[in-house]
Amino acid sequence: MQLSSWVARFGPWLYAAIGLAMLWAGRAYWRAEQALRQSQYGVQRERAAEARALALSVLLIAVSGLGLVLLFSQGISPGLAALRFDTPTPALVLVTAVPTAAPAVSILLPGQPSPTPSGSATPAPTITPVPLAGSGCRVASATITSPLPGAVISGQVDVRGSANIPDFAFYVLEISTVGDNWLNLYTEDKPVQDGLLGRWNASLYTPGEYAFRLIVYDARGAFPEPCTLPITIGGLP
Repeated sequence: MQLSSWVARFGPWLYAAIGLAMLWAGRAYWRAEQALRQSQYGVQRERAAEARALALSVLLIAVSGLGLVLLFSQGISPGLAALRFDTPTPALVLVTAVPTAAPAVSILLPGQPSPTPSGSATPAPTITPVPLAGSGCRVASATITSPLPGAVISGQVDVRGSANIPDFAFYVLEISTVGDNWLNLYTEDKPVQDGLLGRWNASLYTPGEYAFRLIVYDARGAFPEPCTLPITIGGLP
């Protein structure tokens, strides 16, 4: 790049010097050729031949120099200029990440009903009848002894029984109007053996038929079949 700049800067002087060299070499070659033809002695012919060879060498060097100057001034220099100034600058593209709304997370306690997603149709409740004698109450360490199946209750209700399975974690008392839509009434993490499991106010609920159950969980989240009873909530006690 420095050589091409130097050639572009001193180009006229280089052309003049090469032109003078070519003129001198041409004239010297012509004179040597004439002397070679007119010489009669061997020494004169040798000197004329040497002068002709020197003139021819200078002429060849001048022609080569002219070619190099033309190459740098007409070929390489414009190409370098094009590479230097005509190369387009790449556009800078900024990529902005579009934030994605995080899905809502709901944490439910054991026995609580699952929420219905917004905008989706509410499924019709599934009515699962409870046997008159209850179900799942044959495990002595996870059972309700009071109230009895089919009992009519009102006001404050004491629930008695046992919740003391191996590797005990906690238990819940739940109530349902349709057999599957269970609502949590009471949660306890202390085991109970033939004692008070919990107390709840039946007067807060509309009189009618309900299902009532006890679920006892172990540390792994497993549980035996829930003890489920049919009950009826009456009017004022």
